[in-house]
Amino acid sequence: MQFKPRNPIVPAMAQRRGAGAHKKTAKARRQDEKRALRRARDEAGFVQHMRVC
Repeated sequence: MQFKPRNPIVPAMAQRRGAGAHKKTAKARRQDEKRALRRARDEAGFVQHMRVC
């Protein structure tokens, strides 16, 4: 018995060139870079910002 996908477009997309994981938007890439920078600073031992309520 052959496996039948729920979405009939999936096999067609798999045959196309360039089909695969989507690329992140510029906004998502910027956010990732900012997170990585914050993480690197925290690991380096810099003082973290504190919020005063």
